[in-house]
Amino acid sequence: MLITTHWYGFLPVISEGYAHFLKADDKKINFESYDLYDYKAVVKSQMSKSRNMIPANFSLKSTYDLVQSIFYSLKNDSPYNWIICEGVSEKIYFEHFFSDEIKSNNLRILPMGGQSQVIRLYRYLQNPMSEMVTSGKVYCVIDTDVQRCESISGNSGSKSLFIRRLSNKSSNEKTHLLALDNSDTYSTDIEQSLDASVFATTMKIMTANAWDKKALNEKGNTDFIQNFRDLDLADYFKSNNGTNKVTFAEKYIDVSSNFMEDFDDIDVIPQWIKEMKNELAS
Repeated sequence: MLITTHWYGFLPVISEGYAHFLKADDKKINFESYDLYDYKAVVKSQMSKSRNMIPANFSLKSTYDLVQSIFYSLKNDSPYNWIICEGVSEKIYFEHFFSDEIKSNNLRILPMGGQSQVIRLYRYLQNPMSEMVTSGKVYCVIDTDVQRCESISGNSGSKSLFIRRLSNKSSNEKTHLLALDNSDTYSTDIEQSLDASVFATTMKIMTANAWDKKALNEKGNTDFIQNFRDLDLADYFKSNNGTNKVTFAEKYIDVSSNFMEDFDDIDVIPQWIKEMKNELAS
């Protein structure tokens, strides 16, 4: 437990726990609590709902302190490594796929609450990391959205800083990790970048067998259109204010773990995850 009289910014290495802020209101002390598992996204949502009643320097100071914290963590004798992603559902998948690296290589998964926030953090880290060699690495991953993101070269100026976006390239084969300045614009999110067999099994469980689609390419990605021919899947993951993404992710990792335990000869780790592992380990 840490107690302070001032707000000193975000502590990104803490992934489990709560932050409580005391606020005096009409001679009463009220608490505002934030779950540190998805801290940045929660703060972004709360600031919007509060109509900016939360102090303006709250988010700003968090961003600058976050950049400093990450940068100095990369230079430790036992350095941290980071995967920066958009939201909590991505964090759930990455914590599953990178469980060994989290235990052995000080890997931390940080959801930023949106694509623009991931790119912003990458931009802030680019200058200091291009000027100084670090032992730890930072890997930023975003979706390819309908609205094209900022075009950024794949060369960050540092061998320890990466930013890539997911793309299925209008195919049911593999999911690619593209530089942000790549001309491909095919909309792809993490739910369309998973193992087809595990995805299909998870969907059947989540819908009590009401969903009965089969993948055209069982060894390919999980593209809703190209592999499952299902126009309604995108709406399913947008339902319930996006909470379906989180509940599906939690069930998916359970199913994935069972696949790996029950079928030793079946590899359900997506190829793009292996590519990320190689870049973080090299």
